[in-house]
Amino acid sequence: MVDPSYWVGRVIGAALEVMQQLGPGLLKSTYEECLAHELKLRKVPIRVNVPVPLSYKDHQMEEGFRLELLVANTIVVAIKTAAAICDNDEAHMRSYLKHTKYKMGLLINFHAPDLKKGFRQVEMEKNRSRMAYAVLAQL
Repeated sequence: MVDPSYWVGRVIGAALEVMQQLGPGLLKSTYEECLAHELKLRKVPIRVNVPVPLSYKDHQMEEGFRLELLVANTIVVAIKTAAAICDNDEAHMRSYLKHTKYKMGLLINFHAPDLKKGFRQVEMEKNRSRMAYAVLAQL
């Protein structure tokens, strides 16, 4: 099995390329589609708009929510277009991870003034998040 940090690096590299080509100010859906395309060009295995079933007590929902991008069946990726990633964004990612088998999420903010500060990695096992500086330092 490939180390998840390998996939994080691939996603960050693809996101940086999309930002370099498009710049800030576009719609979230534009960045989602372009990032998915860039990842496919780089032969990164992804799934887009993945429906996730959810159960509440005795009520089963076929689609409780959707994951924007799922990379290598390992990392949940959420795209943001805001001035900064906020605690609420991280809380949403933690909820996604809690209700799936996935342990790692990556928030990418394409409207961050400095895209290198527009990444936040969220890990369920460690119950913490961190900026993806270690991966960015390797680029």
